[in-house]
Amino acid sequence: MRRRLLCLTFYLGSGPVFRLFHRPGSLLTAHHYGQSLALFFALFCALLIAGAIYAVGSLLLLHFQEIYESFPFDYISVIVQVCVFSVWFLLWLVSLVLAAAGSTWKIPLLAGLARRRWVVKISSVWILLFFSLILLVAILGLYSASLVSDGESPGQVYLVYDDMGFIPRWVFALGFMRISRAANDRWGPESAVLLPLSRDALRSAFVNGRFLFVACHGSQGFIYTPGDSTEWLGPEEVRQMDRGPALQLVYLAGCDLGKGESEWEAALSPAEVRSFDRLTATAEHIRWLWLSGPDHVAELK
Repeated sequence: MRRRLLCLTFYLGSGPVFRLFHRPGSLLTAHHYGQSLALFFALFCALLIAGAIYAVGSLLLLHFQEIYESFPFDYISVIVQVCVFSVWFLLWLVSLVLAAAGSTWKIPLLAGLARRRWVVKISSVWILLFFSLILLVAILGLYSASLVSDGESPGQVYLVYDDMGFIPRWVFALGFMRISRAANDRWGPESAVLLPLSRDALRSAFVNGRFLFVACHGSQGFIYTPGDSTEWLGPEEVRQMDRGPALQLVYLAGCDLGKGESEWEAALSPAEVRSFDRLTATAEHIRWLWLSGPDHVAELK
């Protein structure tokens, strides 16, 4: 039973740590040690495929939009990734069942990989890096969440976001982390506010904030505001909202909001408005938040 439990932990990533202190002493242990490393190597390949698909999609979206829009790239990428990760997850489940049963049956795909020493070495390094990255993201996620408030008191910089019903708040806090730090260093704690997208959240940001980043979807110059009675928000409606004298910069991340650029500038004047009259990629907004955004916060009056 103890060997079976040990074999189960291999499929949770304990293989490289185990190997630092022990040698697989039985056929069962050796089998599942090698097969688990092969399985994590397959995960590494799956993530490379997903990363390559995302990179190609972002490149086409930013520089070759006609090609991007000429075929359903989003659907193709989702289908490919779902198929790849579903196969991997099925192999993982089968491996767990075999380990729990004390079986040394070889899964054909994984058995072939496990016999290659270079696969074992790459997988061992990859597992350690993978869980180190998870730990780092967890630490940064907790830290970045501690830098932002929920708007109970007025802030100086605001990130208003559409979570699409499934993205956790800490993901947006992590993306906003460098700006949150810059704001808190300059104006004190609770200077950075993180709010789900709504008309009330935007009103609060317009009245109190110096800088507002709107992480949203857009179309034809309108912001999509899920959950509100009217789901599309345009510059004419915003023009009627109150605005504080401190508002200086508004970043509209939604696609095609720049098609109403002059209307948004008039509605939010005298604040500077950044918008895009094209499809936009998440990566370019993250780059701005982490590389350019803190400098813009430093320049705010």
